[in-house]
Amino acid sequence: GGVPPVVAPLLRVMRQLRSPEVGVPITIAQLSRLSMPSLLLRLARRGLVYLSLQIANYLGLATDLVVEEWAVQTILAGADSSDEQLFDQLYTRLKHHGVSFASASATAWKVGRQPLAKMLLNHEARASEQVPLMITLGEDRQALVKACDSLDSDLTHLTLLHLLRRHPPLDLAVMCKKLPLALTLLLAYTRHREPESLQQMLLALDRPVEAAHEALREACETPDPARRKRMLEQVYKSHSGSKHEAVKTIALAAKDEAVLIECQLELEHSAPSLQPGDLKGASAAATVRLCFRHNQHKRGAKLAKDLRMPEKLLCAVKVEGLAEGNDWVELDRLSKEKKTPPIGWGPFVRACHANRRVDEALKYVARVSDVSQRVELCMSMERYREAAQAAASVRDMELLAAVRGGASAPTDLAFIDNLIADCSQ
Repeated sequence: GGVPPVVAPLLRVMRQLRSPEVGVPITIAQLSRLSMPSLLLRLARRGLVYLSLQIANYLGLATDLVVEEWAVQTILAGADSSDEQLFDQLYTRLKHHGVSFASASATAWKVGRQPLAKMLLNHEARASEQVPLMITLGEDRQALVKACDSLDSDLTHLTLLHLLRRHPPLDLAVMCKKLPLALTLLLAYTRHREPESLQQMLLALDRPVEAAHEALREACETPDPARRKRMLEQVYKSHSGSKHEAVKTIALAAKDEAVLIECQLELEHSAPSLQPGDLKGASAAATVRLCFRHNQHKRGAKLAKDLRMPEKLLCAVKVEGLAEGNDWVELDRLSKEKKTPPIGWGPFVRACHANRRVDEALKYVARVSDVSQRVELCMSMERYREAAQAAASVRDMELLAAVRGGASAPTDLAFIDNLIADCSQ
């Protein structure tokens, strides 16, 4: 039946290998265990590169390993040639076959021909092969640039980790200054592993706003309030004299936060009725409200003044705090400071009702001049008779009908029906 077409080329190759010029009497079983690429590589290492290439082409196999081995042998045998001569010889062949320059570059470095190694490495297209060798050759900055150019964040991160062994973090940060990917990864690594040196790094990069923000963040994340206050005061002291308005703003925020913590610490000691956890994470407005709730009026007023709290916000938190503290006398006094409070009467009514004092709420409802609002406030407390009386006082049949639609108790409905009948006459 003849030799199968797949086996015939192998037999021709084996006949060539057994020739006296080659001297490799190999069997098909041995070749199967060794593999053809391994055989081609061994031939190339014996100096039979041309034969190895012929066999690879004949069998339709890749020639990369053979050409790479030829390049290695050429370098090892090229002691009498200059770096430029060897480069010219290697470049043409490697480029023609589309083979990696990395292996040849590594060989050149091993035999002490660093200029040749760098020339070859500059033409390596694969960053994953190029960058590690550049680090080995001491081309740190170039390795970082190539890693960033590859847009491979894993390779860039690995490169940074290698370079951190050779360079102080601040020097490496300056090296990364014009490489956004590397700089972002380095800052993230520093924030996670060495947060204490992040501010100094940002200052070295001439990024004062980020440095100030990092100092503020670090201070705010400190769990102990007393230590957090000291750190915030230090942030203000360090950054308040900056020429950058954004940094000054951050410094002022640190000062305000320190003032708030100081007030909270004092409040904890002076207000025994304060519940544990009331002040945890409390905002400025919540703290002022707690001051008025626990009869610490002066302290609350001072904090509001120190933090430049707007008048309407201060009035609102005062109302809530006094109502929660059942200080109805002080709430009444607050209501009389001005003819009409800056927040209107609605918050007074709602605060009294929320604390189950409808009688107090109705006192403030009576001061509301707008009848529609008065009706709405009464209905929100389910005081339908008072709402109906307010609507009837101006003979507003639509409002009366709306109040009746909201009521459900028979006594309230009868009362409202009587008012509707009186207004209809």
